[in-house]
Amino acid sequence: MSETIKNINRAVRPSGRLRARLLVACVLLVVRMDARAQQPRVEIPTWLDPDRWCLQMQPGFLRPPVFRKIPGAKTTVVAAGTLGSEGGPRDLAAAEFRTLGVDWAGFSARAGVNADALLAQIEPEFFRDKHGSITHARLQSDKPFAALVVFAPGFGRRFEDTLGPDPLVAVPNRSTVFVFPRLAGPHEAFGETVLSLYKNSAYPASLEIFEWQPEGLRAMGTYGDD
Repeated sequence: MSETIKNINRAVRPSGRLRARLLVACVLLVVRMDARAQQPRVEIPTWLDPDRWCLQMQPGFLRPPVFRKIPGAKTTVVAAGTLGSEGGPRDLAAAEFRTLGVDWAGFSARAGVNADALLAQIEPEFFRDKHGSITHARLQSDKPFAALVVFAPGFGRRFEDTLGPDPLVAVPNRSTVFVFPRLAGPHEAFGETVLSLYKNSAYPASLEIFEWQPEGLRAMGTYGDD
């Protein structure tokens, strides 16, 4: 029996030449695995991520690469943008927008979903007159940038109980949004404030006053035209 087992061991034991080949194969496998581990990772551009798509209100003179006019607006456009790695928005280049494979409607719809998420992160500050009635609200934030939220489909619902339906909005820069009731009066007293915030900002947005509606913004006038 012991002699039989020895014979079997000799039969299955690799020869010296075969052992050498196996050793070389193992070494090559380890080298290849190490080389793959050291290869640089390919970073996917952030602008390809739909969760970062946004719409930005901008002065028309900035001439963003991809934009649409706002109904009634004289000096303001809405531009296609993306949130960078630091959280700040930037314009999408025309070539980048084409690469996304979506039209303006598709991009806007997804950017609206993102704007709703941003809107939930910003707590509005409400202001009252001497009678205790709410005169307006202010949204102010750098992270996320407040101006992005005026394109949120849920923007009107956020203020319906306090300022009524279809409010008026002023966006002097990308960090500040004023929200007014549709009643004439409150927004008219903000001319100097809007002008100052617009002119003294590194990222101005608009000097126009807009009516917010579910189907989109419509310009109603311009501060400083008096």
